[in-house]
Amino acid sequence: MKMEAKAKQKTKFNFFWGRQDPESNFYQPASFLVDGVEFNCSEQYFMYKKAEHFGDQEQMKKILKSEEPGKQKQLGRGVKGFVTAEWDRVCRRYMYEACYYKFSQNQGLQDHLMKSLGKENVEASPFDEIWGIKLAENDYRAKDKFQWKGKNWLGEILDVVRDELHQGLPLSETRYL
Repeated sequence: MKMEAKAKQKTKFNFFWGRQDPESNFYQPASFLVDGVEFNCSEQYFMYKKAEHFGDQEQMKKILKSEEPGKQKQLGRGVKGFVTAEWDRVCRRYMYEACYYKFSQNQGLQDHLMKSLGKENVEASPFDEIWGIKLAENDYRAKDKFQWKGKNWLGEILDVVRDELHQGLPLSETRYL
């Protein structure tokens, strides 16, 4: 009986981390359109929305011109007028939108995301304590949610997006507001 419980626990999570994983914000190709603007990945959209939220037109343009997710993230860190408390209040909304657009407009990526039905998506980043669990997948503590060192916001948002797409629901106008 104990062996069965251990096996079940091993399969309850869908771990991902790194640009090779379709769940990652850095994964490419993952282009999508929003209001006539094309984004090459969810990281680009997320950083663009950060710059837009704080009214930094110059960074918005630079982020849109950048093809590389790492560079987009770097540009996002340079947004003028950035206020941490304000960003913390709105960032999950923008990540939700980024993920919803990415997976709803790319059937192959959506099909991949649907393979995680019945599991919890987990960003097994050993570095990120906000969007990930701040543990690598091969760390024994990653298999125990109570030992995670991070919030796993990206994983939670992916679960919501997956479930909404599975149910055929449109982008929620009020989620994370």
